[in-house]
Amino acid sequence: MSGTIVLPEQQVFNARVSAIQSRIEAISGQNRMAKLLNDNFRNWLANSSMSPLNLTLELDKDSNGLISGDEFAGLLGKMTGERPPDWVIELVFSFVQAKPETGIPLADWMAFMAANGLEVPEHLFAKKVEITGSIHTTAEEFVVNDEITVTVSFSDDVDGYSIKATESNSGQVEEFFTPLAEMDSPTGDQFMLQPDEEGLYQVELLHLGIRLSMVEMNILQPVEEEQEEVEPEVATHSKHEEEAHEEILVVDEGLGGFITELNNTKLKSEARALIEKSSAYRINGLIKSTATTLLGDGDHRNGTTVACDIGDGFVLEVMMKHGERLFEAGQPASIHAAPHDWSVATRRLICKEL
Repeated sequence: MSGTIVLPEQQVFNARVSAIQSRIEAISGQNRMAKLLNDNFRNWLANSSMSPLNLTLELDKDSNGLISGDEFAGLLGKMTGERPPDWVIELVFSFVQAKPETGIPLADWMAFMAANGLEVPEHLFAKKVEITGSIHTTAEEFVVNDEITVTVSFSDDVDGYSIKATESNSGQVEEFFTPLAEMDSPTGDQFMLQPDEEGLYQVELLHLGIRLSMVEMNILQPVEEEQEEVEPEVATHSKHEEEAHEEILVVDEGLGGFITELNNTKLKSEARALIEKSSAYRINGLIKSTATTLLGDGDHRNGTTVACDIGDGFVLEVMMKHGERLFEAGQPASIHAAPHDWSVATRRLICKEL
């Protein structure tokens, strides 16, 4: 029978008991009837010969894992000799932030009884699982505004995790939480970081406030390469060779041509100058992969970065605005976006959805 009741780890359960105790005190302090009801319930529990487990299993008559308003009304009927009015049930259910028509989950019901003095058997608690985890980046040194792929993994399923990035010199901290619904799987995830300032960053992987792993990243300002002055050569090419050379320098029109032009630049500043002059594009292609954009800015922060294959060997990254949309590898994409940056590390154009 005890298998029908599943309680969380004892530490988590105790935190829930404390929260319910505080709520009972707050409501009872403002409502004299609430205090009277809970005091009577506490006394009844103390004098009852039933264990918390047996009492709970008897109450949950339909074995659906919930204590309904009708089921609880039956218990109060035993206490008082008559069925209580609906407002009494609603008042008691408010202690655990539940509604009579929905019911109280058994874990919350057990926490409610523990908040009223009953001792819950230890064997009902889930065994504590020690979660270990790791965090990895593709390198240790990057350039400002480079998109950095970060991979995290866990030894067991998690309900979410946090990333804490601290700049060592200034002490500036940014922290982000990613719930399970936004992870690639319960045991792993991949996302993008895009630091906009140079510095030495400590990036920590946290689970339930505990640090599991850390990496250091040194973010540098891009170094402008000095171009050597080359003495002009005397043209000795034949007319045919000149035509062939001109043909090599021709850039196709459109987005593919723009990416080719960026790829031909030698300096980061040249790529940025081209991007500043560029117009927006309609990007049509196929999504190859997705990642969470954690350190984006504005509407793009905590959005999704998609790697989009537009054909002819061209792949680019698009930072999508944060929203409820879901993106998956293999989906076709049609995105109105503007060029934003050029990744030296991946030789990819980075765009922002408009």
